[in-house]
Amino acid sequence: AVGECRDRLLDDDLAMAEFVARYPGADTVELAALVRTARAERLAGSPPHKFRELFRRLKALDDASGADAAQTADRS
Repeated sequence: AVGECRDRLLDDDLAMAEFVARYPGADTVELAALVRTARAERLAGSPPHKFRELFRRLKALDDASGADAAQTADRS
């Protein structure tokens, strides 16, 4: 799921708006910069450092979101 999200962000400019709606606490400036540099890496055929970094950031957000949901459910 995280890999698919990363791929959508890289392939579709509108995907960022969808992502922000799903993860409103995300640092969108940082993510947008990672997306831009990952796209540039891909076009240049460079090693995928920012591509991998984007995956790690998305995974961390997804994990944190899951933890937040679990804590909310525990309080109910």
